[in-house]
Amino acid sequence: MTSPGTTTVMNLIPDNTTANVYDASYLQTGETNMNDSVPAFRRFSVEVSPVPSCITASIGILGNVLAIVVLFRSANAHKWKTFYRLVLALTITDLFGIVATTPVVLLVYANSIQFIGGQPVCDYLSFMMVFAGFATICIVTSMSFDRFLAVWFPYSYHTTVTRRRVAVTLLSIWSTAIVLGCLPIFGLGHNITQYPGTWCFFNFHSTLIMDSVFAILYASLGIGIISFTAIMNLLVSVKLKQQKRRYSCVIKISDGPYEKNRTRCLRNNITQMVFLISVTLVFAVCWLPLMIQVLIKQIQKSTGPDWVDLMAVRLAAINQILNPWIYIILRKEFLSDIWTVGLKSCRIPCARVPDNNNVGDIAVSVSSRKQTTCMFTDHTELAVLKT
Repeated sequence: MTSPGTTTVMNLIPDNTTANVYDASYLQTGETNMNDSVPAFRRFSVEVSPVPSCITASIGILGNVLAIVVLFRSANAHKWKTFYRLVLALTITDLFGIVATTPVVLLVYANSIQFIGGQPVCDYLSFMMVFAGFATICIVTSMSFDRFLAVWFPYSYHTTVTRRRVAVTLLSIWSTAIVLGCLPIFGLGHNITQYPGTWCFFNFHSTLIMDSVFAILYASLGIGIISFTAIMNLLVSVKLKQQKRRYSCVIKISDGPYEKNRTRCLRNNITQMVFLISVTLVFAVCWLPLMIQVLIKQIQKSTGPDWVDLMAVRLAAINQILNPWIYIILRKEFLSDIWTVGLKSCRIPCARVPDNNNVGDIAVSVSSRKQTTCMFTDHTELAVLKT
């Protein structure tokens, strides 16, 4: 007999276990109540429906496919500039993550919440979740850093940021994500089934040194990357606000190429920043709870309720579903319509005192009957036009 505080492997394996469902050779141990061993495959007495997983996976696949189609159909407009190449990479990564993990989860549901395939399949599922999640947040960070360079250092941006370097950056991100996902497989931590038994992830409940090291590494990297992204977006927003202050409402005398370029530049910057800020907010809300939950488990050295872990990982999975829909909704054409409505509603006369340091500043009073437009008066925008 065993004491109430201990759990044996035999008690956790259902009576109708077959060789293809559980394999004793694949069982690994971690720790739950700091002393009790827990196998890699745990049987949870809970009834769950596969319907939510099917719905979310379908929405995610549909959204990512639509986003890819939209990107290719609008290629003549964005000309595959750096920002849109990163958007495509983000969409492909999200789609790959959903397609690679959903079949395994649905098979587990079909098998009465009994994990199929042993430790190799568990390692595969955990690897794909770590890879797709980490690659996603790194690509979003790259997008923010790209906008930071384009807005703060426009001249050097166009000489240093090339297609080849963008490709190298993406390959580096995917390679790093692969290495991070493989660490638990090679001994730095362990992958185990998580509540309610339909998915696998690295063991962040354990106090074993290797498990704790990987859990802290994963959470610290995630929180650090999210914080860095937020700082980059904040700096870009500050710079754009400074540029906006140099705008003047001027009488639209002609529709020359210079005026059109300046207006297009502003629209592009605002479009990209709205998309970036939206994506950053979404992935921060989706991923921070999981990162914080992992750290709390390591700091407090307690298990806590299983449903909290489930909600945290479901939030993280929703990120891959929402990203493409954010791009579809916040497309340039959609925001351009909003921009046009905003310009037409500009009926308040405005005036500025000319700044001796800015030759481009113009101070005029505009009648409410005159058609107006807002233009750059910062000369650095000439270099930003190519972004």
